[in-house]
Amino acid sequence: MSHPALTPGLLTRAATLLSPRVGILLTLGMVMLAAAWVVQQPVPGLSMVIGGMTFLSLGLLVWFLSLRFEYARRGLAKTLAALMENDASPGLITDLNGMVTFQNLAAKDYFSRDQIETETDTATLIDVLGDLFASPAAVLSRLQNKAEITGAAREDIAVSNGHVRLSVHLIGKTGFLWRLDDLGENKPAGRMGETINLPMMTVSNTGTILFMNEALRRLLGGRQASLDRVFVDLPLRNGVVTEVSAKDGNINVLVCEIISTAGRREVYLLPEPEKHAVDSGDWSPVDMLPVPLLRLDSNGRVTMANRRAKALLGDENAIGTLLSDQVEGAGRPVSEWLREVMAGRLSGRSEVVRALNPEGEVFLQVSLERMQDPQGPVVVAVLQDATELKSMEAQYLQAQKMQSLGQLAGGIAHDFNNLLTAISGHCDLLLVRH
Repeated sequence: MSHPALTPGLLTRAATLLSPRVGILLTLGMVMLAAAWVVQQPVPGLSMVIGGMTFLSLGLLVWFLSLRFEYARRGLAKTLAALMENDASPGLITDLNGMVTFQNLAAKDYFSRDQIETETDTATLIDVLGDLFASPAAVLSRLQNKAEITGAAREDIAVSNGHVRLSVHLIGKTGFLWRLDDLGENKPAGRMGETINLPMMTVSNTGTILFMNEALRRLLGGRQASLDRVFVDLPLRNGVVTEVSAKDGNINVLVCEIISTAGRREVYLLPEPEKHAVDSGDWSPVDMLPVPLLRLDSNGRVTMANRRAKALLGDENAIGTLLSDQVEGAGRPVSEWLREVMAGRLSGRSEVVRALNPEGEVFLQVSLERMQDPQGPVVVAVLQDATELKSMEAQYLQAQKMQSLGQLAGGIAHDFNNLLTAISGHCDLLLVRH
């Protein structure tokens, strides 16, 4: 099945959205030209010719702008379809009324039924997800209303074989993009921690441990339910060495917290800094983290960088360089931003910057957090690739500009329609006198 926005006939149908106004302008232009032919006096005839040509030109301009606007919308739909087509997670696009207009290959395989029939415009998102979880109408309405206000929304939902995360993004003023991610059986967060050897856990905002990976269970000698059964001193402080009640006795670890969704936190237990000196560049436990991380000294110099961070920056020799030599475009000098974070201001705030070293344009969303180290205060930077988001944002802005031009042309046509009513009356009087 194809997206309706990609079918050849849609551009022609969409071009007729403004056809009443276009028809009025063209008709008035032809009427005035015909009246000029009838009227033999030079001055009135010339005025009618000018007026007729003006209205014909306006009609053609409005028609052309409507075609440009629909072409931009069609290009945006093609881009979204190309991005989603080979995505591993099921993705669907619906219009504002909830009718399914596009599904990627993963969605076809996941639902494996003939319920999504976009050519007949009969399938709704409730029809597709109706058998997946309870009360789909209430869940979809809640997510869609939130997305209309904030632009995006997501929710973790329990299903028969585990948990899924349903997310929705607003696509301009034309529809919504829905994505379904499988979170695993009975473990709505932290499943990716099973693939690393670094001890980690997922904790709720009340201090309940929701998930422990195998490395942490081996360290503690079993599963624990709350933080007070793991750590000797509470509350936890990010970037501070804390004592842990391990199976073979208490040990010291460096706590690294990463904020997740719904108030959850991912807590990673790193070896003590003394065992992994900064100068040696040996940061192997953190190197396996699924999150790109940088560590900066008070001067903004990179003292540690894991493998994913080096790949995003496009520089395998990032350690020892200044952050200002790696990124730019935070709206101010990077050194000034770092000074404010080191002073305790703007911690955790994200900025979108452009990486300087990779080939092509690569945009990164960078979050800086101040930490206390035995050698003094340092800054930990969390990186995220934002290139696709910036590209889609530019396409949205272009589509909105074209829509504004179409609305302007329609307003001009409406004003001329009012003016033409008076002109038409005068033409009738001239014809009666003739």
